[in-house]
Amino acid sequence: MTEVQSYNLPLAADCLVNLRAGQQVLLSGSCYTLRDASIKRLADGLDSEALQLREKLKDQLVFFAGPTPAHPNTPELPFGSIGPTTAQRMDLAQVKLMDELSGGLRLSLGKGKRSEAYKQAALDYGAVYFTAIGGAAAVLAQHVVASEVIAWPELGTEAVQRLELKDFPAVVAIESSGADVFARGARPNAAEVADSFTCFAGRKYSGMLISFEGGEGAGKSTQIRQLEASLSAAGYEVLTVREPGSSAISESIREVLLSTENSALSHRAELLLYEAARAQLTEEVIEPALRAGMVVLCDRFFDSTTAYQGYARGLDIDTITDLNLFATGGIVPDMTFVLDLPPDLGLARAAETGNPDRLESENLHFHTQVREGFLAIAESNPDRVRVLDATAGPDALAEDIAAEVQSILLRSVPEMDGA
Repeated sequence: MTEVQSYNLPLAADCLVNLRAGQQVLLSGSCYTLRDASIKRLADGLDSEALQLREKLKDQLVFFAGPTPAHPNTPELPFGSIGPTTAQRMDLAQVKLMDELSGGLRLSLGKGKRSEAYKQAALDYGAVYFTAIGGAAAVLAQHVVASEVIAWPELGTEAVQRLELKDFPAVVAIESSGADVFARGARPNAAEVADSFTCFAGRKYSGMLISFEGGEGAGKSTQIRQLEASLSAAGYEVLTVREPGSSAISESIREVLLSTENSALSHRAELLLYEAARAQLTEEVIEPALRAGMVVLCDRFFDSTTAYQGYARGLDIDTITDLNLFATGGIVPDMTFVLDLPPDLGLARAAETGNPDRLESENLHFHTQVREGFLAIAESNPDRVRVLDATAGPDALAEDIAAEVQSILLRSVPEMDGA
């Protein structure tokens, strides 16, 4: 597992020189938000306020995503995050600022690849660019402990704000020598990196999230029921949920997604509906249960979206990964079991339970790609995902799962042990 380093902002020049592309970091301290309107105003430098702010931001971390300002009636509450700004469309303004300030604005955080002009500026001025895991705004609210508007409140959500970060997880995308992790074709696996951040920074919740994945007819429901009974008998408080579903809104979305009457549903619309159901379920049900110390068993989670909409539908995996973590607010399962089964056998099993739904009605090639997707996910996330042979007897499989889960619970969350 990659080692994660903690740094306090602002970072000294000798620290920037030692950062390397692909390095995982936890950032704490002050940074400043910039979005389209504010960075343009800053780069144009046409008024005294902009010129003064330029000096203030020298050597500070600028963050290309912005939270909504605190509501005037509830200033003590955390602000809400808004969507990330794709920083590349602001590269020209940032490069202009770096040129005019002789590299004074050389530490930034945002989302996605940078332009060639930015990479050259990074080399010229020793700049470092961080990319946020799952998108800049996806985990924002979990790691910002304070914020204040410091310039141009009339710009609303694009006003410049000072944020106080605490252990914000990021990856060095471009280092001061100009090396680019994206150019190497080695984009950080967001879910895998999030796992390592969780292990490094300590558990955010006292509960535990365990997901079950696999193709149609793999026996997930059977194994979840048996694990729930086993854990409950051992004294754990267990909550079982399913995706999509397990909340009123998510169940309504489930009906749309699985109805055979909706064969015209586009792939992108399908993806967004799954993410909407997931976001509602996570915020309304899963996160409160984890905070309460419960063991949450989830019949499918975001790996299904990666397998079905990514590997089988052919939608962009990186986009899906970002959307997955945005929908869950950065929550990643502590353990995932993939029940692996030849798709023809699984479809035959599923057919025995009644009329096939919209996804079960897809052809064998589609379900073969789903299976390949789950196996690829498992290979990329060996610390989190375990593949189990679903052709084995259900009782033997249940014993294996229960034993592994118990060992994880006792090792990771001893205060939950009810024995």
